[in-house]
Amino acid sequence: MQPIQFFAARSEDGALLPGATVDVFVSGTQTRAALFLDSLGSVPLGNPFLADKNARVFFYTSSNRIDVQLHRGGYSAPLVRDIVVTDPDDVLALTNGVYRTIPLGLAATANGKIFQVVAPEDEAAYAIYLNDNGTAFDTGKRIPTRYLLDKVESASRQYADVAKSYADVAKEYAGRNFGPLASDPVTNPLGQPLVAGDRYFNTSEGIERVYTGFAWYTPNADGQAIQLALANPTDPGKGASLIGDKGTTVSAALELSLRKPRKVFSKLFAAASAITHLRVVILGDSLAGAKMLQLNASLDRRMGGVNMSGVNSAGTGSGEGTPTGGYDLSLNNASLVTAETLQYQYWPTGLVSRLNDGASALWVRSGSSPTFTEVKVYYIKEPSAGTLNLSVGGTVVATVSAAADVTGLGVLSYTQAVATAAVLTAVSGGSVRILFVHTRNTTVSGLDLYQTMNRGGLLLADATASAQGRSIWQSALTDINPDLITFEMDDDFGDGATADASFNYLIGILDASSPYADKLFIGSTPRTLNDSFKMRSGHYLKGFCGNKGASYLYFDSYHLLGTHADMNTIFGTDDGIHPVAAAQAYAAEMLWEFLGLNGFNLGFVSRAVNDRGTPSRLARGTTIGDRPGREISITGDASSGSDFTLTMTRSFAFASSTGVVLRRTSSQPGVVSNVEPMATDFDTPANVRKRNVVTSTGIEITQLVKTDNPGGMQHLRAGLYFNSFTRAQLLALSAASNIGALAFCSDCTGGAQWVYARGLVATDWLTVNGNAAI
Repeated sequence: MQPIQFFAARSEDGALLPGATVDVFVSGTQTRAALFLDSLGSVPLGNPFLADKNARVFFYTSSNRIDVQLHRGGYSAPLVRDIVVTDPDDVLALTNGVYRTIPLGLAATANGKIFQVVAPEDEAAYAIYLNDNGTAFDTGKRIPTRYLLDKVESASRQYADVAKSYADVAKEYAGRNFGPLASDPVTNPLGQPLVAGDRYFNTSEGIERVYTGFAWYTPNADGQAIQLALANPTDPGKGASLIGDKGTTVSAALELSLRKPRKVFSKLFAAASAITHLRVVILGDSLAGAKMLQLNASLDRRMGGVNMSGVNSAGTGSGEGTPTGGYDLSLNNASLVTAETLQYQYWPTGLVSRLNDGASALWVRSGSSPTFTEVKVYYIKEPSAGTLNLSVGGTVVATVSAAADVTGLGVLSYTQAVATAAVLTAVSGGSVRILFVHTRNTTVSGLDLYQTMNRGGLLLADATASAQGRSIWQSALTDINPDLITFEMDDDFGDGATADASFNYLIGILDASSPYADKLFIGSTPRTLNDSFKMRSGHYLKGFCGNKGASYLYFDSYHLLGTHADMNTIFGTDDGIHPVAAAQAYAAEMLWEFLGLNGFNLGFVSRAVNDRGTPSRLARGTTIGDRPGREISITGDASSGSDFTLTMTRSFAFASSTGVVLRRTSSQPGVVSNVEPMATDFDTPANVRKRNVVTSTGIEITQLVKTDNPGGMQHLRAGLYFNSFTRAQLLALSAASNIGALAFCSDCTGGAQWVYARGLVATDWLTVNGNAAI
């Protein structure tokens, strides 16, 4: 018997009728049909019966055709007539000696005769049984289904086609592989012209030879294949396999090394009469903050030192950001504010503050210039959210409902004429999730810092895991419209689907939201026990930047600092994850030079219009002056042939406020000695120094030195020692020197004065030209 199932509903509008009365008749009569709850007819069902609470109707019937009538309350549905419910198995059992079950076939078949039953296997239609004295014996024989026959036929055709294809390939290969020959043939064995790809084994030379279409050559043995592959060195597609980066071509790698931050330059060179904001967004984990702490401080000074984004004087970004994590948020009722974590469906850091009904939060500015004229509250619009109120100076200035059918980003903006220092957010009628509050002073120029998208321990796979979170992230960046976006993370990125997916998500967000921003990717610094992972991660980042447009920049922080052991030897031992401040300071200074911003290091002249620094243009003979504490930018007249000419009668010196001469350039070295070089001390440890030396040929060399080592100024990275040493001093330097380090000795073997190179043995210094030991 076939199961009958449907839902009781009104024919006029389709409304369901739970509990409706169901009458089932033999078709064309008023005789009620026999109904059952199972296919074997062993559990009878009353007729009429009631539909269940969901209006579902289900039964079996032995009748071949039925009529159905539905009733509920005073409603009677039209009679549904002539419903065919015949079971095909029953038809087969009646007409072809095929039975639905084994007992039915056994009962209807004489002893010693066979009968057919529907087979249990998917690929057989019927199984054949024998009545053996009242017992059904399975003969093992099956009648296949049409599906199986079609499948076998299809498979046979497929295998025949594959076999033919292999045969054709083998025939073609045999026809183009000529076998052993003593010399290059001029035709194939059939006397036909040669074609590219023909090959044979040269018995004279014992090598395989391949025909290119023009000549015979030996693949990868005599260099011809490599020459062919690099025949066009200007082709941007050549050399991809020679670069250790993810898919970076030679031309892309060269272009990457020459890129500069165009939007940053445009803001730094903006006219002094215009109010300019340099908007910077920091992405990544805790490593992203260290270098940017110092880079942002430099950018802040170049933009006039206004600290307009509310950061403190060091540029830490403490003036805004998600309130979780110690930002400047003063809670009036802390119990009503929930610091949520791991909420990646709302924000890439996973950190969100939920202000519950009745909560109020006071956002306080910090920094040297704490007032603002513009405030933006970035919040989450979502179903059942409450109302957000914004108060400035004790007055509610803006109100918005955060309730929405679709979850997304909401931005509440307010601008005032008079700058103030605090803003109050209050919530009613439900909770509102706050991402961050950002403020700025629109009356002056300055650095506009958004340090809101990084936190310690963040993984890129987590930050990009949610499609909704990515959409909110993209909307926020679009609203911010940044000029510079930086990215640094401690993830051990390696080639793989997960890393590819995360980076493609990130690149997609940046391309869509900030197509014209400078995007700076920083290769992570060395870390305990996984230097190889950091190198791999750096190559991965560089590969992504190399294949993007000119707005993507890559800074290699790993190779700059050497191995983890080298970094700790020079700068001091770290915690295994975060380099000490001295290492980060050095990396930040090198990053400043890499970005091409070192040309701004002489500073800027202030402008009363907006109190920011801009470069001045000075002609020869101009008297230089500025307010105390301000720096000076020196540029020259293009016709003079130099940026600036300083005529000295004796010497020109840079000195500290204590009178210590840092650098002196003398026109009469015999009378007033030069003081070289200009040096920069790093804070930890105190004996680490960076010095710039300009050679007589104009080549500038950057050195890292340790002032507490014998001989003083030693170049630790390249192994060059610029002073004259005694034999005893060189032996004392041996343990700290790399193999191949060069130094001049004034009293070595036989009183000889030679340049010596450190050999394989720690105490063995050899003359460069004579190979004599020290």
